[in-house]
Amino acid sequence: MYDILIKNGHVIDGTGSVPFLADVAIKEDKIVKIGELHNEKGEIEINASGKIVCPGFVDINNHSDTHWQIFLNPNLESLAYQGITTIVGGACGSSLAPLATPLAMESIQKWIDLKNISFNWLTLKEFLKVLELKKLSVNFATLVGHENLRRGILKDELRSPNSKELKFIEKMFQDSMKAGALGLSTGLIYTHARLASGEELKDLANIVKKYGGVYVTHIRDEAQGVVESIEEAIKIGQEVKMKLHIAHLKVMGKKNWGKMEEALAHISRAKEAGIDISFDVYPYTNTGSVLYAMLPSWVAEGGRKIMIHRLKDPIIRTKVIAEMKKSGFEYFGPYPDGKAVYELLDLAEKAFQLRSCKDVSFKNRSRPCLKYQVGRCSAPCVNYINENEYREEEKRGGGSDPGRTRECDEYAHEYGQKREKPVCEP
Repeated sequence: MYDILIKNGHVIDGTGSVPFLADVAIKEDKIVKIGELHNEKGEIEINASGKIVCPGFVDINNHSDTHWQIFLNPNLESLAYQGITTIVGGACGSSLAPLATPLAMESIQKWIDLKNISFNWLTLKEFLKVLELKKLSVNFATLVGHENLRRGILKDELRSPNSKELKFIEKMFQDSMKAGALGLSTGLIYTHARLASGEELKDLANIVKKYGGVYVTHIRDEAQGVVESIEEAIKIGQEVKMKLHIAHLKVMGKKNWGKMEEALAHISRAKEAGIDISFDVYPYTNTGSVLYAMLPSWVAEGGRKIMIHRLKDPIIRTKVIAEMKKSGFEYFGPYPDGKAVYELLDLAEKAFQLRSCKDVSFKNRSRPCLKYQVGRCSAPCVNYINENEYREEEKRGGGSDPGRTRECDEYAHEYGQKREKPVCEP
């Protein structure tokens, strides 16, 4: 008797062969037989008639780690229900280990509020031991984030590491490869990795090769300089002769779309020349990068806190908007009326002067609007209280402004202080 017997399914075995009708027997967590098993029995029998039976999917660019979902929701139902059985974390230059110091965890603050998390590891080996206790519903593997390695040593300094610092970075990375990391990931578009030189990347890539790993890169420029950025990645792959993978290949900005043909041609030529190169794409037309990656690079110099401080200055905001317009890049997205990001910054600038949450709401209150700041209160305008909810709340003795958000009634978002009745007015 088998542990699990899946009957009458259309099997797609992953080899590229034509789907075929068969039964699948599983014992001790292994597929032990595929074929006609109608007379066999299983402790659990599943009738897969009319359904597809196939190997689990592998999500090779997953952010469940850096979004902290592997700890907040270890069942990861949204992945399991899609048939994803293995995820690879540490994408785009950020991983949860190794950490030269706890401050290196700031590399993920672009995706998660660090005030809401806690951790008790520094090395990759320690991290994987902690993760084993969470009993994830899917298999987990990870790359080592280049930004972690750099940030742990350089902190918020935007410069290249000196020879001593680079040796320490290489040692951390080598220890992580020994502990089971799949390879190295870079996010060269992000602030703390932009200054990484080709030599720095090549030094780390040599360690990737030594342990049979893969170098996965979120390339330096996915817009006007996309071809040059692909050439940079290919050059490293060619010189080091290790596995190279380009993450979420795309070309941003309508005027640059024609560059995709040239980009693909470069990849094809590299493959023909014997370079072990591959790439993936994601199935949507938006970028998943954080918005500040669109800002001029000088805005983020010195770290996130200084960047936010700069952007609060109306003179600097005006300068930022002017530079974004001058760059010629099309900062367009699925925003109201198809406006560009810098146009929305202009709108936000005007919204900052308004007096209440109601003033900045869209006519359609079910639609989210920009983050705004009014007086000393800042909150995202989402999840509006409609008129009926307002009347019901008023009967209960609440009665907040119907244009105000629930978030605004609960938090003074900018300062992270919970208040009983914060006032969103100057």
